[in-house]
Amino acid sequence: LLDQDSQAEVLFLTSSRDVDRIVMQHAPVARSPRCEVVALPLTQPPGLNLSGPSHLWSLVRAVHQSHRLLEARSADVVLATGAFAAVPGLMAAHRRNIPVVLFEANTVPGKVNRWWAKRAAQRFSAWSLDDSLQPEFEPVGMPVRTRPSSPDGSDRSGVSAASRQILVVGGSQGSRRLNELVCHALESMTLPAGWHILHQTGPQGAGGTGYRETPDGLHQVPFIDDIIGEMHRSELVISRAGAVTLGETAAAGCPAVLVPFEGAADGHQLRNAERFAAYGAAVVVREAADTAVAELQDHLQQLTVDAGARNLMKQAAAILHDPQSAAVIAQRLSALVDESSGRRRAR
Repeated sequence: LLDQDSQAEVLFLTSSRDVDRIVMQHAPVARSPRCEVVALPLTQPPGLNLSGPSHLWSLVRAVHQSHRLLEARSADVVLATGAFAAVPGLMAAHRRNIPVVLFEANTVPGKVNRWWAKRAAQRFSAWSLDDSLQPEFEPVGMPVRTRPSSPDGSDRSGVSAASRQILVVGGSQGSRRLNELVCHALESMTLPAGWHILHQTGPQGAGGTGYRETPDGLHQVPFIDDIIGEMHRSELVISRAGAVTLGETAAAGCPAVLVPFEGAADGHQLRNAERFAAYGAAVVVREAADTAVAELQDHLQQLTVDAGARNLMKQAAAILHDPQSAAVIAQRLSALVDESSGRRRAR
C-alpha cells in the first residue's frame, strides 16, 4: 500500500502478546511515518480459559479503542486477517459502516473469517480453501516479506556460507515438541559431510529438552530476524506448518519437512502441510506418532544425499508462491477506497 500510493496511511491494530510486539519491533514497515502500530489490550481470545470477566472486558475496551481510532483517522477500509485480534477492528468497522476485506491465510478458514464472511465487501485467501464457504474466498497467494536483509550471510556469526544448511524453525516463539523431535533425531544420526544445522529454538529453547550431545555443525539461536534470508540460504527446512512459515518456504523455494502442530484449531496445520505434500513441496511427520523420530531421521538421511529430490521439491514449492499477492490485495483495497469515496461524493 505504501509503495503503490504516496497518500496512503496504514493503521495497524494488533494484540498485546509478546510475539506480536517482537515481530512488529523487527518489521521495517512499522518505522514508516505513514504506518502507526497500536497494540490493543488483548492477550487471548475471550472465552478461552476464563476465570472471570477480565478477558471479556479487554475485548470491550479494544472495540471502543478501535472505534475511536477509526473515527479519528477517517478510515476508508479495514483489512482483517482473521484470529481473535481482528475482532475489535471488525466490530468497529461494522459500527462505522466501513467496508471490510478479509484475508484467510490457512487452507481451513478460521472462526472469525467464517463468522464475518457474509458481511465482507471482498474475501481473499492464500490458497484455495478446503471448506466450502458461501460467499467464496478468492485465492491470491500468500503475501510474505521476500527480500532477505543480508543475502550474503554476513550476519550469521560462526556459520560457514559454503556448507549446506538445514534450518529448524518452530515459529518466532519456538516449539517444545518440535525441538524435542529434532534433538532426538539429530543426536542419533550423522549428517553427510558439508552439512550444518541452524536451529531457531525460541526463548529458552521454548521449554524443550535441549541437545544432550551437541551434533557437529549445530548452531542454536533463540530468534532469527532475517528468516526469509535464512530460508533462501537453506537446502532444507524443518518446521511447523503455519501459513506464514509455509508462505516463506514457498517464496524461498525451500524443500520442507513439516511437523504440523496437532493442537491447531480445526486441524488447520495438518491440512496446510498436506496441501504442500500433495504438490510435492514437502514431506509430513505427525508429531504424535510413535515413529516420529525415526520418520524424521529417514527423511533427513534421504534428502541430504538426494539432490534430485530436493530440486523437485524446490520446483514444487515455487509453484505455490505468487510474488504479486501483496500487490494484488493492495490494488483491490485502493479500488475499494476509490469506489467508497465516489459513493460518498454522489450523496
